[in-house]
Amino acid sequence: MFVRQWPRLDQGGVQWLDRWLQGHPGARLIIIDTLAKVRPESRPNGSVYAEDYAALEGLKTMADKHHVAVLVVHHLRKLSGEDPLDEISGTTGLTGVADNVFVMRRERGHNEAVLHVTGRDIDEQQLD
Repeated sequence: MFVRQWPRLDQGGVQWLDRWLQGHPGARLIIIDTLAKVRPESRPNGSVYAEDYAALEGLKTMADKHHVAVLVVHHLRKLSGEDPLDEISGTTGLTGVADNVFVMRRERGHNEAVLHVTGRDIDEQQLD
């Protein structure tokens, strides 16, 4: 199934997906492209780390419940860093809630990219 519009995660998006998965127990992968389209809107004076963590926490709980992988596409910041995880736009709240993180790095003007992989249940590696 391919859906082009979705409610924000805090406005029924996670619950709708949970109900869909109950009716489709064979589903194994959900792809969300991009996080910015479905994440809760920022609150004034909120903790940025807590908001980043909360943005994905509902998806993580739902994924664990249904034994399904959720791949969330998110953008990197403009500045490069020594550690690929430091290049993810936002705080470490996003990487803290995720079981696995994949960062694709490509130099501007080049065709080749490197995929950096790290996580709780996979070996850290770089794939050229």
